[in-house]
Amino acid sequence: MKTRFLYSLPLVLFIMSCDDSAEGVLSGFVSGENAVFEIGHEGGDICSVEFETTGAWYVLVNYKSDDIDWIDVSPEMGNAGRNVLSIQVHKNATEVDREADIAVKCGNNELVYTVMQGHEEKEEPPVVPEGGLDLIESVVINNYKPYNILVGTVEVDFDYDDDLLIASAVIKKDGVENIVGLSYGSGFIEYVYSEPVEATLKDGLINVLAGTELTYYDSRLKSFGDFAVTWRGDNISALSGGNFLINVASDEKYRMSGNLYLDLMLVCGSIHENVEDLLPMLQTGYLGIPSASMPSAITVNGVRYMYIYALDGNGRIVEIHEFEDTDIDLSSIPIHRIYYISYLYR
Repeated sequence: MKTRFLYSLPLVLFIMSCDDSAEGVLSGFVSGENAVFEIGHEGGDICSVEFETTGAWYVLVNYKSDDIDWIDVSPEMGNAGRNVLSIQVHKNATEVDREADIAVKCGNNELVYTVMQGHEEKEEPPVVPEGGLDLIESVVINNYKPYNILVGTVEVDFDYDDDLLIASAVIKKDGVENIVGLSYGSGFIEYVYSEPVEATLKDGLINVLAGTELTYYDSRLKSFGDFAVTWRGDNISALSGGNFLINVASDEKYRMSGNLYLDLMLVCGSIHENVEDLLPMLQTGYLGIPSASMPSAITVNGVRYMYIYALDGNGRIVEIHEFEDTDIDLSSIPIHRIYYISYLYR
């Protein structure tokens, strides 16, 4: 571990008492520089600590924190002459910084080396409320045309506030980057994109989004804008309206993962809505209870899309492959979209 020498101070020597030998040499004299060293939490060696005395000397370590015995000094005593100390600092496994003075004493005089050691700054994962879902860090969406030719990519990187609400998102679409910010006032969300759009809240749920009303039943989304939402048990089974009829088949093997309303995101993606226009809706806490399971298939006006999922070691969905169902052999079925999802903490 690298040690950083911060500063040194000239030693002010006060000869409180001394023994004059026949030659008149002061026997209790120590020369050198007081010093302060800062070292990282991993610890390490402090090198080139030199001093000179005219008599016998010894070392005293004064720990200024509750933790003790975390410094080894060698040698601990010696005789007159030029000397070099070896100082070894142990790893700081505590949660606080610590400090100690190493005093080299000779007669009534001393030389002081102060060691200041930091602690490891551990990044604590956000505490997800009981019943909450893991926070999604980013979603990358690859769009394909027939013969599985990639035609465009959308990447959305999310940032969260202290209340685990989406605070902003950076949207990169075909090389163009835009920043979307969500601010939360008293009873509304201000959705900042090209211009502010208010999402009015009622009882903790989105009530009006940019002039579009949303309704609920038993905390489940029942309609938004022209779309009516139908539930089968714990899952969205259909959306109808706006010249669209959308049927959703759930796959009980794959549970909802992440704070985004992923099934709604897939549905809206299938009807070519821009992901940035959905951002105020992607905060699950403002849309009521999400579906329990992810879709196995979504049929939009007769066109059927099928979904295959990949999970990480924690059972969270990290890839969604969306295929357009055709009469073509399954081995060559065309890809419509692929979603890559990463999470804020592991």
